[in-house]
Amino acid sequence: MEPYTGNRNEAFAAAAAANIPYDVVTGGEGTPIDRGLQGTVLHLNDYIKATGLDMNDVWEGLMEPVVWRDGRVFGMPYGPDMRVLYMNIDLYLNGGLDPAVGPQTWDEFEEAIQKTTQKDAAGKLTVAGFPPDWGSNGTWLFMLPLLQLGGSRTNDDRTKMTFNTPEGIEAFTFVKRLWDLQDGFAAIKEFQESARPSGRDRGAALVNAKCASIYMTYAERKQQIIPIDPDYEFGYTGFPLPPNAARQVSLGGAWIHMVSGWTEVAEESFALLEFLARPENTLAFTKTFDRVPVRKSATLSEEFHENDPFVLHMSENMQHRTSTLGFGVPGSDQMRQQVLTGGWVGSIWNGEVGIQEALATAEEQMNIIAEEWRKELGI
Repeated sequence: MEPYTGNRNEAFAAAAAANIPYDVVTGGEGTPIDRGLQGTVLHLNDYIKATGLDMNDVWEGLMEPVVWRDGRVFGMPYGPDMRVLYMNIDLYLNGGLDPAVGPQTWDEFEEAIQKTTQKDAAGKLTVAGFPPDWGSNGTWLFMLPLLQLGGSRTNDDRTKMTFNTPEGIEAFTFVKRLWDLQDGFAAIKEFQESARPSGRDRGAALVNAKCASIYMTYAERKQQIIPIDPDYEFGYTGFPLPPNAARQVSLGGAWIHMVSGWTEVAEESFALLEFLARPENTLAFTKTFDRVPVRKSATLSEEFHENDPFVLHMSENMQHRTSTLGFGVPGSDQMRQQVLTGGWVGSIWNGEVGIQEALATAEEQMNIIAEEWRKELGI
């Protein structure tokens, strides 16, 4: 069987237009609310109630992108990941740092970056202490400190995006400072051409000592690090906290299974979703790939973590996980494609535009999209 490599959203739309729609569809965390409010996928509440599926056993952070504000559930998450700060042990030890503990605060993190960043005689980077966008979150790392500081990406009724806030400005200021501690955005981008030429070799950058620390999924251990060096050892810790932290946060992504609004076999389609969410099935998948079970009971079970300290760390911190891109605002996926993937974030890191100006512009662009969706949906 060949893995699917096409665009799932386009394939779903084309199938529906041809009157041969799927029964079950898969999408990213930005899609369930959009599709549910459009009626292209079904809400699952009646099927959940009929089957007695215990939704209290599903991690709350996984349900945020699929539950609308009126309580309708438009999908079931599967295969979620979560991120952690990996550390190159040798580089940390050479910098006089303890990789068994790692930096726990923003101040400690900045100190660690300074002590582990290295340059050659010409002043060119040879090791980046922490390249902010090399990890799993890429451009969107800023969302992590924003949430740590108690900020929110949306208003309470989830009709507008709210990045241009004191917390948002402080978050961007912090991440820009991390770039500047390593000679800035341009210097790291130049170094990246030789240190990390491919966008999918995060693990290699750590193993090959091109970066001293990197924020990426727990899954990178099995997917990237072990294939390079099965015996490679690394340090790990949660992302360092600001002095005025409102909460501990770990970002993550997931796929969502949804039942098509055109299906003629809705009960059978939901039965597949329920089957995939059973503890024994979610365990089989997640143990293979260092992903996280959707069920709390499975995540915290010894059968899952097997007393592996790395997996235990993931299990214990799942309570702090939130979605990177599942905002629950109608139009979220369009915002991701048209605004969040734009070059405005890099312009901040480069110093080409001020933080507040860029945030105000991006927030306005996203809220134009949100308003268009509200008008279309009549909400």
